[in-house]
Amino acid sequence: HSLLRYRQEVTKDNEFLAQVLKTILEQDSELMSPPKKRRKSSSKSPPQTVALIYLLDILSSSETSISIKAKLLATLHRLDTAESFLPLMPLLRQLLAKTAEQASLVKAELESVVRPSDLSLWEKDVISWLLKRFTTTVAGCVDGDGQALTALLEALSCPAVDKNHGETIQMLAVARLRRKFVAVLPYLSRQAVLTQLLDVLCSSSDVDIGRCCRKSIKHMAMESSLIIDELKLVLVKST
Repeated sequence: HSLLRYRQEVTKDNEFLAQVLKTILEQDSELMSPPKKRRKSSSKSPPQTVALIYLLDILSSSETSISIKAKLLATLHRLDTAESFLPLMPLLRQLLAKTAEQASLVKAELESVVRPSDLSLWEKDVISWLLKRFTTTVAGCVDGDGQALTALLEALSCPAVDKNHGETIQMLAVARLRRKFVAVLPYLSRQAVLTQLLDVLCSSSDVDIGRCCRKSIKHMAMESSLIIDELKLVLVKST
């Protein structure tokens, strides 16, 4: 009912609802109730936590259509927390795996009736929104023990299946590697990202990808130890 009062704002301003959801889901519930009330209800999850879990369940469910997922992610794009980021990594990896499978069949020039279809525009939209969630706020969660780093590396190595609908997945992933983001990644994650970028740079024949990789590497803040560790992987001692 409250949203109905702001019907004009919702329909005329694409960012209005996104900002409302960000405010509601990110607010600190402890600031909304007095100490005594907080102690009595400490065993219950805050309403915004329950709401976030509900929305994440919708996004993760195989029964939710891909178009609904894309639209919901667009509405939640201002939400920038680890709690709203990590649970979505399995969905990203699932779509990246589908893209890689399609690309491998195209490369092998297999024409089979069981050949999987290209990603739909909605699926590409979902991947784009999920990659945009790699921000400086959640960079500390992109470590070697979770799916976030794996998803990022998979996106960086994801073959360019279709360039007719804007940027490729690789280009979208490389674009997330801004200087501030890379600077706050855990050390081992930075090392893994640098290694992956160099691999892509050496193996890709795509001029645009090469340019994006070189630009990203150029602006990375790298300690000497990171460079030394990377050189150890490629240098062979003479006997």
